[in-house]
Amino acid sequence: MILKLRPLSGEFPFAQLDLLYRHILLSCENVELALRIIGICLVSTQAIDVPWGHIYRYPSQITAPEYMETILGLDPGDVQRCLEDLGSLIEYKSDTEKLRVLHASLFDFLSDPARFLELAIDLPNLHTNLAIWCSHLDSHRNNFQIPDLNCEFNIPL
Repeated sequence: MILKLRPLSGEFPFAQLDLLYRHILLSCENVELALRIIGICLVSTQAIDVPWGHIYRYPSQITAPEYMETILGLDPGDVQRCLEDLGSLIEYKSDTEKLRVLHASLFDFLSDPARFLELAIDLPNLHTNLAIWCSHLDSHRNNFQIPDLNCEFNIPL
């Protein structure tokens, strides 16, 4: 099946790779959920430079399926089921171990709307959603806690 894939017209430098990624992702049963999961993995690798002079990182532990399921409001096992067909792109070991995206170029592909036309990841929107989820979780620390997740209380406006 992979050998029969053909690039789209107006070929980009990574057209063959993009076509392969597109084929794998679109064959997934729940593409939107898979992209949210992969998007969280992407955001967890990036630093956030805020106006008051600090650079923050989301704790990488949020990429453990057990935490992702809570953040996304999923049932236990949903992350594993969603990623069943994506073993060539993302490594799932257990519910408690962080997910690992196997190809750095996958993030480039997913964050560029020109390359993944159908469902490119909206990074600013994902950052906003993840900040809201983490703030909610932080405010309910007695019920649920992600290791190393701290909230700044004295943020100047």
